[in-house]
Parts: sequence; C-alpha cells; structure tokens
Amino acid sequence: MKRNFRFIPINNRTYLKLVYSIAGVLKELSYKYAVRKKAGFKRFKRDKNFRDGIKKYYSQYGIKRLDYYWHDFYREVSGVDSVKFIPDYIFYRYIEPQNSELELAKAYADKNLYQTRFGDLVKTPKCLLRNMNGVFYNLDHEEISRDQALDVLSSISEKHIIKPSLLSGGGRDIALIEKKDKALYLGTEVVVADKLFKRYGDNFCIQDIIRQDPMMAKFNPDSVNSIKILTARMDGDIIFVDSYVRIGLKGTITDNFGTGGIYCGVDKSGLLKSYAYGEYPNRYYSHPDTGVKFEGTRYPGFDQIVEKSLLLHKRLPYFRFATWDMTFDNTGEAVLIEVNLSHQDVSGYQLQNGPVFGDYTDRILADTFL
Repeated sequence: MKRNFRFIPINNRTYLKLVYSIAGVLKELSYKYAVRKKAGFKRFKRDKNFRDGIKKYYSQYGIKRLDYYWHDFYREVSGVDSVKFIPDYIFYRYIEPQNSELELAKAYADKNLYQTRFGDLVKTPKCLLRNMNGVFYNLDHEEISRDQALDVLSSISEKHIIKPSLLSGGGRDIALIEKKDKALYLGTEVVVADKLFKRYGDNFCIQDIIRQDPMMAKFNPDSVNSIKILTARMDGDIIFVDSYVRIGLKGTITDNFGTGGIYCGVDKSGLLKSYAYGEYPNRYYSHPDTGVKFEGTRYPGFDQIVEKSLLLHKRLPYFRFATWDMTFDNTGEAVLIEVNLSHQDVSGYQLQNGPVFGDYTDRILADTFL
C-alpha cells in the first residue's frame, strides 16, 4: 500500500542548528557517563540548601529541569561553592548553538587553513602536506597530484605529526610518522604510504613537530603541552574568559584528557595552581611521571598568548565562543595548535577555577534564554 508522506519545510539553518543541538546532547551524555565512570559512579553529597539556591538562580532564566550532578561534581572537585556553574548539557544543548553559527565551525576550524587565516597574527605548525576534501596541497598551498603527495611523504627525513584536519578532538588519530631504514612508520607500525593516505581519508595534515619552550616541556617532554584559552564576544569586544594547562603523560605525544592527560588551572597572571587533576579523584601536586611540582610555575609569556587569542577571535565573526590551544616553541614564541569552535570543553575550567563564565554568567544566560 502506497503511503503519502507530508514533508514539513525547514530551512537549512534551522536544520543544522537542530543537528548540532542533538550532537551536543550526545556529547554531553557520553562525557557524563565517562566522568561518572572515572569517578567510580560516586554520588556526591546532596545539600538541599545548595540545590534550592541552584533552582532559584536558574529559574529566573526559565530553566526548571536541572540535573544537579554537574553542580555537585564541580563543587566537590574545585572547592568553589557557587550556583553559577554551567552544567555541560546547558552549554551543549543551548548556550553554544544559540550563540554561534555552528554549521560553519568545521570550515573555520580546519587546521589546513590556519596559516592563511591566522598566520599573520600567530605562528602555526609548518604543514609539509595537506589533504582538503580529497585534494592534496603542498607546503605553499599549491594543489598537487596524489603521486606528487606520495613523493613528498617519501622525502621526509625527520619525525612529523599526522592528524585529522577536521574533528580531531580528544587527540584522536594524532600520531608520529617517521622514516627508519627506508621504512615508513606510523608510531611503531610499519605502513605503506598509499595505505596511510587511505587510512586518514579526505582531510588531514602532516606537520613539523613543535619544539617546546623548556618551561612548557619541563613537566613532560614527550608531549606537546598546551594552554587552553577561552575567549568570548561581549558587547562588540572580545574578552578573555578562562584558562588552564593540559599536560601529557610519559610516552604520549598528546596532552588530551582522553589519552590520560592531566590539567592544571592558571590564573590571569599565568601562575599555575598548586595541583592538577587527572582521573577523578586523583589530585597531583607534581607530575606523576617527572615529579616536577606545579606550584610556583608562572608562564612569563602568558599575556602574549591571551593577547593573540583575543586578536585571533576577531577573525571569527560567526562565533561567540572560541577555545584556543596554544603553546610556546623553543624560541619563546606563541604557537597556535588548534582552535575549537563547537562542542568546546567547559568542564576543565570549572573543575579547576570555578564557574566558567564567572562574572559574565548572568549576561550569557540572559542572552541565551530570555
């Protein structure tokens, strides 16, 4: 029997916002499960007065259904008693998609375009080879054939990094490649160049390794350790919101939480907190592998990184929030590793520093919900 289906017209922008909202929900649910699992599914102490305060605060923005887990978790870990914590689902489902054009995020965050988009403002890793939507480009952004790309890959003599140029969150598929005894290695695995291209698909880049400043490398020299800077648009200006440092573990080349990395809060002067966190409830006062203490470390170029992040965000008119992964190279110059424009992390800041938006929380919630 033939059925007549009635299609409801919907414009592309509404559809894409719906897609990103659903993606945010899935990310929040998966992250919440991961957090609860790492916390041993611990139930945090229920404080009726605290929860009543949360309910009262959020009700003024029309938010009545609340999952108190995030407030309990952030309060327990950070030691900050505040109703202004932003639950992950509030950010992913509402704040981020309502304040940015997320359908444009992939294009603006493409690592293969950092040099052309941001290169006059900040140093970016040198790209030996790029693949964009299946098309290969060389160091000078000139289109080349697949055979020429294979020649470029066969010519490498030092270690390089290969990574997806789109959606590489959590350190996914970031690996070392190098030539040893005429063989090409991906990590510890011998690979054929053509099969390497097939494995990474249509969007990836091969970059020079960043040689870190000793101040960044001292906690763990094996990984590129980064400073995460959150910036936001507010009344026609770009403001610095919050920051923390991510540090990898021995034997890993990435600093992401998903690959075992730890994170340490940073104040506005570039001074690290006395402790870092990894898997809850593990609190570290020194790096678990190198033994280097966090307390007393101040990044002298922190102001430079913040200033560059503010300038860079001005190039992104469609996004209210941007997260910049920055580091210092061995000349002391700031280097942009990555910018995140969708499904940005808000947990790291809140676990270390308290409510992610601080004094701007009221304004951001009002702009989103009222």
